[in-house]
Amino acid sequence: MKIKIALVVLIVFIVFPLAINPAFGASENRDPKKEIEELEKKILEFGREFEKKLLETIQQMLDDQIRKMGKNQQKTDQENKALIEKFNQDLKQNPGNAQTYFSLGEAYDSIGDGANAIINTLKAEEIFLQQKDRSGVAKCRRALRNYYAKYDFQPEDFKISQLINGNRI
Repeated sequence: MKIKIALVVLIVFIVFPLAINPAFGASENRDPKKEIEELEKKILEFGREFEKKLLETIQQMLDDQIRKMGKNQQKTDQENKALIEKFNQDLKQNPGNAQTYFSLGEAYDSIGDGANAIINTLKAEEIFLQQKDRSGVAKCRRALRNYYAKYDFQPEDFKISQLINGNRI
């Protein structure tokens, strides 16, 4: 917003008067061509200074935003780790809760732990299947497709029977 205001001020008070009257501000004792050349030099110098200040301001704004994002990310990661702990505690008391497994998978995804996101979502899908909860199964399958693509895994990477039989390990 500050940038737009500065550009409008530049155009309205400096560039526009010069465009209407190139001899704007010229005195009668001076050569108009020289005055125009001096004004052009001043405008170019002003433009360079303006560009420099504008870039400094933009850089400062970007730096501030990056710092804020970093602080927010740390806070979010801490919150998600606390959620993971809470979901794990809930599952100790109620290990058959598909929604808690699904939420645990989402929490792992939010901190970038794809393997645990997939494992917990698979467990949620298994329980939803046992409960014949079609919407829960569909929700899990959508999330799994996303996780496989996001973390570059394949469904067979998580087949327990293959892992136990020694085919993958």
